[in-house]
Amino acid sequence: MKTTSNFAFGQLMLRSTEATDLDFILASEQHRDNSLFIRQWSAEQHLAALEDANVGHFVILGPDDYRPIGHVILVGLNDPDLTLELRRIVITEKGRGYGRMAMRMIRAYAFEELACHRLWLDVMLYNKRAYKLYKSEGFKVEGIHRGAVRQGSRFLDVRVMSMLRREYYDRYQLQPRPTRLLPDCPCTGESGRLVIV
Repeated sequence: MKTTSNFAFGQLMLRSTEATDLDFILASEQHRDNSLFIRQWSAEQHLAALEDANVGHFVILGPDDYRPIGHVILVGLNDPDLTLELRRIVITEKGRGYGRMAMRMIRAYAFEELACHRLWLDVMLYNKRAYKLYKSEGFKVEGIHRGAVRQGSRFLDVRVMSMLRREYYDRYQLQPRPTRLLPDCPCTGESGRLVIV
């Protein structure tokens, strides 16, 4: 089982999702403001993700009282290519800038905390609000995956976008924390892992 972790950035915080959060998560995904833009998961799928060491499943806590205002699913925590997918982000309180703050927190977590090389996501073509946010936050369009998402009887196109670690650090004129590649482990056969030193 994965250990609980928190990551604070600016006014928001990521907290590892617990089973007791699932009612909030399912309700936020099924809400009419969100349901057309994300793939729906069952409670069982979320529970399986909580146990998967390759998945980061987080609740986004808001400013001041740290109440839940959304959730994030990141896939690729153990990816040997240091590529992390932003599988899902849901914000329940719209129009307060929380989406932008959450994106900045996710990028900081990916590049500063995890030392990932690449952070990517896909966004449905008709989700213009999200596309505009991702573009304004420095994500680059890689292309279109045609008919990649089934929604009812339709197959929808998605736009793939990404940001590289060097783009993140260049954007904010930050100095990356030094990293080194650990050697392959002769005992387990696991490939080397990039760590922050």
